[in-house]
Amino acid sequence: MNFKEINGYSMDPETLCIHISGSDSEKFLQGQLSNDLSLLDKNNYQISSYSTSQGKVISLLKIFKIENGFILVSNTNISTYFIDTISKYILMSDVKISILEKYDVLGICGDYYKKFKTNFNITDYSFYNSNSDFYYLDNSSDYISSAMIISKKNSDIKLLENVLTCEPDDCKNFNINNLSDMCKGIARLNMKTKESFIPQVLKMEDLNGISYKKGCYTGQEIVARTHYLGKIKKKVFPVISKIKNIKSGSKVHDVNGEMIGDVISDTENVNGVFVCLAVIKLDSTNNEMFVERNQIKTLY
Repeated sequence: MNFKEINGYSMDPETLCIHISGSDSEKFLQGQLSNDLSLLDKNNYQISSYSTSQGKVISLLKIFKIENGFILVSNTNISTYFIDTISKYILMSDVKISILEKYDVLGICGDYYKKFKTNFNITDYSFYNSNSDFYYLDNSSDYISSAMIISKKNSDIKLLENVLTCEPDDCKNFNINNLSDMCKGIARLNMKTKESFIPQVLKMEDLNGISYKKGCYTGQEIVARTHYLGKIKKKVFPVISKIKNIKSGSKVHDVNGEMIGDVISDTENVNGVFVCLAVIKLDSTNNEMFVERNQIKTLY
């Protein structure tokens, strides 16, 4: 399924931004997250994971660097738990954590995406920052051309308004950012699905979300051991179906009724195509698969 013909924008109420500031913010995050923050610059952002000491992922995050710290883009549902958990490790460090209430998160795709890149002369980099009034994070894949826009509420940037104030029909009734995340296999973990999977199962290796060179961080021993000694038997995949209301927690079965996976997101209805994420055994993805006797198939 190719969603590149979709054109429009939508708000993303499922996502919020967390500001990490203070003189020790980079050192603190390096000791907690799976990716190497020292590789961040003004033209890129990272995907990273935050896990328990047993290597089970609490949250997947998009991270970028700003003048006075870092912004972590988080699933709203897990954000309070994430902040409460990671805050326990601050101790005596100069680190401050706050939610950025004054920003909206939205998604753009298709012609909106192309126009936005043209207006701001965004070429071959994945991140753009315009004086803290808005941030651009490219979220494209082989299946959709899209970007996440984090915009200051009531921003008076004319070019931004020109891109987003268009035909009413271009305001989509599905979450473009969520669809784009699912196309890449980025799971929006919530309070039900947290602490269930190691980063490799959630495609963190495929998405360059793990550094094996930066040193220790919470859960690092399990993650590294899996990388060097283990072989994962299951992984997250976007799946499409004719089922309108597949719920997170539903089981995936093969033709013989054997359980081969778990659905870990609710369904996004994209113009009559129903998309969700499921963690599935790797040796089963090329066979017939079912949820509640209804057939599903992986996007790739």
